[in-house]
Amino acid sequence: MKKILSFIFLISVSWLTYAQGSQPVELTIQSGHFDAIRSLDFSRDGKFIASGGDDGMLKIWDIASGRLLATFVQRGGSIQSIAFSPTSRYVATLTGSGQLSIWNVGTSHEEYQTTISNGDIQSVYNKIEFPDKDD
Repeated sequence: MKKILSFIFLISVSWLTYAQGSQPVELTIQSGHFDAIRSLDFSRDGKFIASGGDDGMLKIWDIASGRLLATFVQRGGSIQSIAFSPTSRYVATLTGSGQLSIWNVGTSHEEYQTTISNGDIQSVYNKIEFPDKDD
């Protein structure tokens, strides 16, 4: 399963339909993760998926087109867990060493960073103070 997911994100191919048979098909090859993917999360609206793994990268993908929208580099090692905020404007990541970061999807900036003793995103999710939690 891990190899299948890695393949899906390593090469994302999007095809455009023919416009009355006159336009060629567009092939887009995108660079995905360079190591094992450890966590995936879907946005609540179903438009985006976030992936993270041993390469320390968080990637945001558009589900409809398959295109990579943003890449964030996590300091502190492998991303073990990911969670979108309620409005999908932020993504939380947790590394194996306990570094918790909150990323602003729109600006591509790390908004907050701290270290927690143990756990995963799901066990600390309700304690995360996303900037948009009350929206």
